[in-house]
Amino acid sequence: MTGYWVHPMREYVAEFGPWVQVYFIEMIVFGNFLLLNLFLAIVLQNVHEVETNRTDAERKAKEEK
Repeated sequence: MTGYWVHPMREYVAEFGPWVQVYFIEMIVFGNFLLLNLFLAIVLQNVHEVETNRTDAERKAKEEK
């Protein structure tokens, strides 16, 4: 569940001190935030396309009547 970042983090902590943990935690939080935003952007883009296609189809149906 934790991925492969724990072992390198422990090696860096042993080499450079405990403040390296702050860097790793910040990078994990930032990375998760970035992935969440990318996922939401894709979902919202697809929802927008579906809505646009639906309104275009409704507009064409009204024009044909």
